[in-house]
Amino acid sequence: MKNDEAQQLRVFWEAKGNPPYDHPTIEKERFEEGGHTGFYVYTTCGAYIGPAGE
Repeated sequence: MKNDEAQQLRVFWEAKGNPPYDHPTIEKERFEEGGHTGFYVYTTCGAYIGPAGE
């Protein structure tokens, strides 16, 4: 998931009041150019999980 997409998800999810949900799927966060940012994000809300390996 591109980092701008993750940011949009975070804004959207916050606007919904950050409702609780299961965190079933994660993806590597990527820069627009395609390189990995070193972070993983939840695909539902865009929240960071942490740097790779943590």
